[in-house]
Amino acid sequence: MDTESKTRNISSLAWGDDDYKSLYITTSNSLYRIRLKIPGVPPGKI
Repeated sequence: MDTESKTRNISSLAWGDDDYKSLYITTSNSLYRIRLKIPGVPPGKI
């Protein structure tokens, strides 16, 4: 993510893709996807 996007308010976070190694971040006007080395928790597992 660039420096400008870090100053925006994050509105939501979610893990996705088949392996849950993508973190999706939404802000007021953007959607970001970050690939991670460790998977997130699938829905319904908490």
